Order: sequence, then structure tokens, then C-alpha cells
Amino acid sequence: MPTFSEESRLLIAKWEAVTDILEATRRLEVELIGIVRAVEPKLAQSDWWRNGWSMIYQEQGATLSNARWRRSGTDLISVRLFQFTPKSVFGMEPPPYLCLGVGGKLTGMLPKLIEEVKTRGAEEGILGELVEKNTNNYVVQQVVAKCLPEQLDEYTVEVGEQMLAFFDHYGRLVDEWTPMIDDYLKADGDA
Repeated sequence: MPTFSEESRLLIAKWEAVTDILEATRRLEVELIGIVRAVEPKLAQSDWWRNGWSMIYQEQGATLSNARWRRSGTDLISVRLFQFTPKSVFGMEPPPYLCLGVGGKLTGMLPKLIEEVKTRGAEEGILGELVEKNTNNYVVQQVVAKCLPEQLDEYTVEVGEQMLAFFDHYGRLVDEWTPMIDDYLKADGDA
């Protein structure tokens, strides 16, 4: 007959502490997304925001997108935050990251968008790293800083500023590309 392992026995013996830790982990996940949510009101003050942009939140991040380029539930172009979880921020998982990416029918436009970022980057600098060997349909991506225990007090401010800068920079840039994106979709028969 099966029996409990030593690890399970330890958990069972400390069950109250285990449930406290699990609840605290859920609160931490909510607090991390709160950092992201604090960015939206600042973005909403930008001129480009009024052109149909919105922020959609997921358990592990957020997506800045424009309804103008949403087809069948897919954002054809968006700025995203991925893997913003306790395991990625505080643990051994790969770090979270921000990216500007394309999906759906817009993947054919990827080289043009990469070239646009390069050209603009020559003037203003590129925020993040250009993704030229592309297997994931990203134009540019940027690693989000992990947090060490001694950085807790500064982390929310620093990572909030990093997210704000990335979302604002590429939200504004993509908004400026509206005529080019619309022309591409019209030529593709998906306007």
C-alpha cells in the first residue's frame, strides 16, 4: 500500500505554514501585476494613447495594443510584458521581458518594422535589443530586471520606470506607423 514520502510528511506536519506561504504567493502575484497597472494611467496621458490604445492584463504580464489591428482575437501588433511572475522576478526562472511583436497576417511586415526601428534607432537610440534572427515574431525585446532581496524598496520604482519607458516608446512609435500598417493590411485585403 502506498505511503506518504518524507517531503509530503513534512508539508503535512507544517500545513498551516504551507497554506500561509501559498496565500502570500498569490498576494505577491497580485502586487506584481499592480506594478504594471500603475503604468497605465501614465500612458493614458500620452497623445498617442487616445488613438484606440488599451492595456490588457494577464496573470503573467500585460499587452498594450490597439483595437484597430485586432483580428479574430489576435493583436497584429502589440507591446507585451511576459513572465512577470515571482519565479521569474525573484527565482531561478529566466527573467521577465518586454517586447514589440507582430502576429497574424502582419508577420510578413516584420522585416519592414525591424528596418523602421533601426532607422529610428540611428536617430534616437533603440530601447531594448533588435531581434534580427527572428523565430518568435519580435521586432525588439528588453529583459526586465530581476529583484534581489536587498533591492525590494527600490525595485517597484525602477521596474515601473523601465516598463513605462518601453511601453511609451514603442506605443508612440507604432502609433506613428499607423498609415504604413493600414496600407499593408489594405494591400493584403485585411483592412
